[in-house]
Amino acid sequence: LQFLYFIAHYNMKVLKFGGTSVGKALDQVADIVASAAGDDAIVVVASALSGVTDLLVKVANLAKAQNESEVQTEYTALVSRHMSVCKDIGSQQLETDINSLLNEIKVVLEGIRILKELSGRTLDLIMSFGERLSCTLLTALLREKKQVQAEFCDARDFFVTDGNFTNAKINRTETEQKVKEYFKFQADGTVKVVTGFIATSKECQETTTLGRGGGDLTASVLGSILQASEIQVWTDVNGVLTANPNQVPSATVIPTLSYEEAMEISYFGAKVIYAPTMAPAMRSKVPIRIKNTFEPTAPGTLIRQHPDKPAFKIRAITSIPDVAVVVLAGSDMVGVAGIASRLFSVLARELINVILISQASSEHSICLAIDPKSGQRAKQLIDEEFEREIEKGHVDEVQLLTDLSVIAVIGAQMKTVPGIAGLITTVLGEQGINIVALAQGSSELNMSIVVDSHNETPALQCVHQTFFNTGSLVSEPRHLLRAKNSLHCFLVLGDSIDPQTWLSALDNRLTVKIGGVFHKGKATYSFSSAGNNNTVSPTRVVRCASIPGVNSSNWSELTHADSTIEEFYKQLNEHRSTVGNMVDCVLIDQSNNNDSPKHYNHLLSSGGVIVSANSSLWKYANKFNFEDSSFIWSTSIPWIADSVLAALLSQRGAIKKVILTEISPDIELFDGAYEIQLKALASPCRNVTVCYGTSPAESEFSILIETDDETTTMQSSENTAVRGPSYILRKMSNYLRHPLH
Repeated sequence: LQFLYFIAHYNMKVLKFGGTSVGKALDQVADIVASAAGDDAIVVVASALSGVTDLLVKVANLAKAQNESEVQTEYTALVSRHMSVCKDIGSQQLETDINSLLNEIKVVLEGIRILKELSGRTLDLIMSFGERLSCTLLTALLREKKQVQAEFCDARDFFVTDGNFTNAKINRTETEQKVKEYFKFQADGTVKVVTGFIATSKECQETTTLGRGGGDLTASVLGSILQASEIQVWTDVNGVLTANPNQVPSATVIPTLSYEEAMEISYFGAKVIYAPTMAPAMRSKVPIRIKNTFEPTAPGTLIRQHPDKPAFKIRAITSIPDVAVVVLAGSDMVGVAGIASRLFSVLARELINVILISQASSEHSICLAIDPKSGQRAKQLIDEEFEREIEKGHVDEVQLLTDLSVIAVIGAQMKTVPGIAGLITTVLGEQGINIVALAQGSSELNMSIVVDSHNETPALQCVHQTFFNTGSLVSEPRHLLRAKNSLHCFLVLGDSIDPQTWLSALDNRLTVKIGGVFHKGKATYSFSSAGNNNTVSPTRVVRCASIPGVNSSNWSELTHADSTIEEFYKQLNEHRSTVGNMVDCVLIDQSNNNDSPKHYNHLLSSGGVIVSANSSLWKYANKFNFEDSSFIWSTSIPWIADSVLAALLSQRGAIKKVILTEISPDIELFDGAYEIQLKALASPCRNVTVCYGTSPAESEFSILIETDDETTTMQSSENTAVRGPSYILRKMSNYLRHPLH
């Protein structure tokens, strides 16, 4: 009754602080707790100071190896770290308590040394000191410095587990009973500081630990049992991000997530919260909020049953960086019952976890993604299980593929938009990234793609760019479009061209950003490069749309360093690789540099877009690879902005590949006929041809559009000879954009 009265009259919040928070910002943690401890009842769960758990494990193993000098060195470091915090707080009682715990550690280490034994039971006891020390420090800090009534709570008094040391499972029934009994007098306003990660086994009453993410699990279980209004997990990031920022610098915070989405994200590599943490909170419908200790005013990410309607149908793109794939295939597997059962059973007996499953509907092959450490063992087991079938040729020899990664595209709203899977595979194909295996459940919450490990970061970057660039995915289910992306352009300008004039033509035009300019043997960049000391743009480009770019106003401020055309292309390719915005990169060559076209192929083979008016182009044309790239050529596009417009249309999918030839006195065309052709291939089922009349003076042109279903002709009597090719492209764009999507 006392417990029910308490939860009915007090707004309970559980605040969990990780090792980085308590290890680097303990005073900030105390301020956050003090601020929260107003009208709300507060339970704080804290981890060990950052690095302490690893240090305790290390010193225990050194003791087992009887390396006394190293044990003393590491133990001294442990004492020094905790005593320095203790002295800052300035409490005599605290020093006594900390010394007592440190002496206990010393006794246990001596026992390990003498016995030369380190069991899971002893290791759990050693690791428990990390949380016991940190929570003792935090409790004293709240009392002595923040004037907050606080009480140290050892979770071993009310968390009950099985006897599986180092990775114990919580006994929910026993734990719930003990927690309710322990917290029934919480109504006095005292902040309870609870040790995360540690518990007591029911069988032998010994210290156990909850394994990876155990501190978060402690907080989640407490929040669930105490029916908290919110569980707050305080860490060193602003929330759950749309991707790993180390791989995708443009990743942003996700405001809200469902429990299921958060579990998928955590399973596929996001370390901000662990998947088991969600289950207790999900069961009791308690929201979880991810907050940043170092930026406490940031809103963070709220995980709850019914999140806000997302701006994007995709919530996050994450990955598992190192996996192996086992392939079982054979023509005689088709229609044979029990193949999959035997396959999974033999792996389950050896406790080999399957990360991903992909099977063709013909049942000809089954692909399993597993931990590469288990790869050879898994292959051996499957070979043995299907030995007879392999000998008879009914089943092929088992393949083991290594050096692979899993890319996971996650979002509960994906199922409401047709074509997302197609768009993902398309953008990967455009970048030359091969898909080894693909799996998607019927719920469409997660689409998992296996790629080569060296393609992991490029795949994350290009898929993220496709879905999370501003306005990149419209919300209407029947209009899945790739919106107008920011174009990141590199310019090669002829000697007679004034860069300032050309840049002025581009200012505030479309969403163009100029990454670099080559002109008269000098190179100018909007990013840091070898020999380039520009300070106008950030050293690390976070996002194409966010960098200033080279423009007419900052041209005079930038460094114009001596360079060769070879060095310019090298910088271009390195920059594209770093930023990861391959889909948006456009080279515009308006020069007569004889060597420039030599370097096109690298850009073309990796999915880049080239707009060229270089007169030396045709010397190298037969060497170009157009298969997975976009290319536009013209002898006399008058303004660079029009070239960018043409490239933009190509990027949007309206035009895939264009070769545009204008009438020119020094170009022989089609046996001398005065004809202008524009040929475009946007998909296997579409051809577009634009033709002038028999001479450039004639005013009519026609656009013939052929698809699987219809043939359409557009006629115009406007003076296209004056308007030029960019006008035709605009006309085409207006017609093609809607019906083709």
